[in-house]
Amino acid sequence: MYKENKLKDTKIVYVSGVHGSGKTTLVRGLAQRMQKSGLSVYVFPEMTYLPDIPIGTMEFQHWYMSMMGTREYLVEYLMSENVYDYIICDRHPIDVSLYTLQIIHSKNLRDFEVSFVRNRDSDIYLVVQRDKDVAIKAIKKRMETEAHREEWNEDNEDYYTNMIFMFDGLANDSETHIIENNNDVNDAISAMLVAIMREVI
Repeated sequence: MYKENKLKDTKIVYVSGVHGSGKTTLVRGLAQRMQKSGLSVYVFPEMTYLPDIPIGTMEFQHWYMSMMGTREYLVEYLMSENVYDYIICDRHPIDVSLYTLQIIHSKNLRDFEVSFVRNRDSDIYLVVQRDKDVAIKAIKKRMETEAHREEWNEDNEDYYTNMIFMFDGLANDSETHIIENNNDVNDAISAMLVAIMREVI
């Protein structure tokens, strides 16, 4: 049973960020805060299913991008039905493109410049964790239960530095809102809510 949509149109919120930035934690907190205020919210979590394809390969990235495209069709459907106030997506399709570009760069396949293409008028809320030690610690903790992350070599400082560089290109985009997640997660959630509500007004 759908709750009545309180807004005129469904709004979409894309939450982006490097692994370990606290993105998924903020998505959960944001959804809970919105629901407590009486808004109806649908969350698309980050995909956790993994096929039998070696991680860190272009084949895996192709599969992931295909799945992201499928998710975008579902997003379009829910937006057309207009039954939720907000749809929150843990990751933007651009994120997958950035990780793919990192693979291309690491294999020296070609030089590239980071460019971004949106399939709809949408803002991105980029979660930024400035302390690499904190982020890598969070990644190591996830590695304890998600063994596939070792294949990504995510806890390598050089890898993490490269990914921050990639996401900095996204941070410079005019439709990206920077959400600092350096101290209190509740402060970061509040900052995200303020930025989102500004867009509605």
